[in-house]
Amino acid sequence: MAECLVVATKRDEGGSEAAFSNLSARPSSLLEAAVKAKNARCQAVLGDILEAGAAGVRSASVIEAARSLAGGYLRLPRRAQAIKLPVVALGAVAARGLVDRDINGGFTTSSETGLARGPFIVRNLRVGEIPTWPMLWAHFADGERRFVVLPDSCGDPRPNDRARAVERWNRGASRLHANRDFRLNSQSLAMCLTPEECLGGRAWPNLIPHEPRFEVPLLLWANSTLGLVLFWWHGTRQQQGRASITVAKLTGLPVLDPRELTAGQLDRCREIFDSIKDREFLPANEAYRDETREALDRELLFGTASVMRLDPGLEEGLGLLRKQWCAEPSVHGGKSTRIVQPSVP
Repeated sequence: MAECLVVATKRDEGGSEAAFSNLSARPSSLLEAAVKAKNARCQAVLGDILEAGAAGVRSASVIEAARSLAGGYLRLPRRAQAIKLPVVALGAVAARGLVDRDINGGFTTSSETGLARGPFIVRNLRVGEIPTWPMLWAHFADGERRFVVLPDSCGDPRPNDRARAVERWNRGASRLHANRDFRLNSQSLAMCLTPEECLGGRAWPNLIPHEPRFEVPLLLWANSTLGLVLFWWHGTRQQQGRASITVAKLTGLPVLDPRELTAGQLDRCREIFDSIKDREFLPANEAYRDETREALDRELLFGTASVMRLDPGLEEGLGLLRKQWCAEPSVHGGKSTRIVQPSVP
């Protein structure tokens, strides 16, 4: 797991400004370390120590793009002008689902009711079973390459706890799910849909859109290159090749604001979903060579037939950003599928 040494000066007036200087390699000696430290501020990226999104990021272009996008502006490499996009915190358009412990958490000595924290006992689905309480509980990367992911478990209400089981189902079940611990170098999706409503578990907590029509736009955006970059930027990255977002923090994830889309744009989102839903995505760190991801980006962003109708000339800049992001060590985690710079002849 990543470690960080914070060197700070306390100020009477407060504030949390920070300068991030990310080294591409460990200094080989104390002298080299001293020289790097002396020159670090000249090459540093300014930010906020309380956010720390720029920590550990190699490319300044990726930092600039992610930070701008979180603020509602698309700023691509080699482009002078930023483009306004309708980006909003997820909590403005969807509610988060239940924490897994509120679904199957066990008994505690402090419980005044004598009931377990969670009203369900979770078990694997039986062959051919049509469950009353389906759940998407764990990860199986090879079964999560397409937009639609099948439930893998189901719940049995605990004895004398059916009323709470019904209440938790009514409060937390949905079709849309977010990837809580996104293994970027093996998993493909930041969000997925289940064929029908189900409860999400430790791996795939629920998202409940405020309106059903928001479901597909949120799904498409989350799995586009821009959506992946924002998920990674908003999440924590202590472990290589993984971006994690707690259930509580999910509501702050920047997403495309579906409230700003016209009826025609929403219909186009559904058409894109229908055309791509049977295609497989590569793991997120392989977005640089993922034809399905590129097709999604194109259909969502570029050209008059796309949802956002951006200038097709911007597609080259997004392609460069895609490669730069895939080259980040915290994205590929050193895996052999990482993007490799061509050797000099």
